Amino acid sequence: MHELPSIEGVKGLVPTSLARHEAPIERRIDRLARLVHFALDMPIVTVVMGTGDDVWFESMRAPEWFWERINTASRLIVPHHETSLIIDNLRDPIRTGTLAAPIAQALHESIQFFANFPLRSVDRQQLGVLCVMDTKPRALDDESRQVLKDLAAMFEGDLKAMFHDAVQLELIDQLNGVQNDAQVDPLTGLWNRAGFDERFHNTLQQCAVEQAPIGAMMVDVDHFKCVNDKFGHQVGDEVLCEVAKRIKAVMRDEDIVGRFGGEEFLVAVDHSVTLEVAARMAERVRQCVADTPIETDAGPIDVTISVGLIYADDAGHLPMEQYVHFADEAMYVSKSEGRNRVTVWTVDGQGVHRGDNTCAA
Repeated sequence: MHELPSIEGVKGLVPTSLARHEAPIERRIDRLARLVHFALDMPIVTVVMGTGDDVWFESMRAPEWFWERINTASRLIVPHHETSLIIDNLRDPIRTGTLAAPIAQALHESIQFFANFPLRSVDRQQLGVLCVMDTKPRALDDESRQVLKDLAAMFEGDLKAMFHDAVQLELIDQLNGVQNDAQVDPLTGLWNRAGFDERFHNTLQQCAVEQAPIGAMMVDVDHFKCVNDKFGHQVGDEVLCEVAKRIKAVMRDEDIVGRFGGEEFLVAVDHSVTLEVAARMAERVRQCVADTPIETDAGPIDVTISVGLIYADDAGHLPMEQYVHFADEAMYVSKSEGRNRVTVWTVDGQGVHRGDNTCAA
């Protein structure tokens, strides 16, 4: 179970997890100072986060002349006191005593009332201090003391909630990272089959609701077994990585590119393209591999791919598995007709159109 962190923990959260919070910690510290200032009509209110000389954030409501002494005052109002300190008359040596003498000396005769209340974590570790001051002697009655305690407690609770939110966000990021890692192909860096399926499924559902078009490509590296047999699997891996890189480079950010397995890749094209555009994209994928030899440790290798594209004018015509199936079949037509080519099939309400033939969906 996570507790409110130490001061180092709080400082560490500020630029990372808490930076995404709707009200960063600095804003909440400012709010505490503002509330105390107006609730008690206190001319000088300062909230300091830190201990000793390690002051990392300070919020202050004070007249301009007080800012001249802020550096000295900051060090003095963050003592390691186990309890709060209230001095209703800093000019009275009997009331002041040795404990507050450095404070009185630092502030000269400008301040006559001084009180501070430690801000603590759940385990009572001091994180900072709430300090109030006045230029005239004043007594802090029981109700005013309770107001200060309540506001300090509210801030401590707020800080605890922020910490828990930050921990939750960090855990979510970690879980997302683990999930993404499990869905990424370790060789090519593309989505693996599970990662591709999840994203293609979500895109397909969205397009189906909007009755929007969608396209899916199956890409296969031609004669890849010959590459492995002739140059070895390490060079084969280099070829796969470069093919993946080139496909990813010519597709848009919103398109989904994954490794289906072995030397096969899947590409999903979302609802913003027409059939003509999708076909040109498939041809661009083919060209990006075929036009330039792939540099490997064994030297440059000429590589080609065969592409099958299935395009639907309404994504709702087929389930996801069928898009993958027909893209695969279209790719094998490219293989059978000589490789290094693109075969485009379409699907509408009447079924799947394979050139001049129509197959019921």
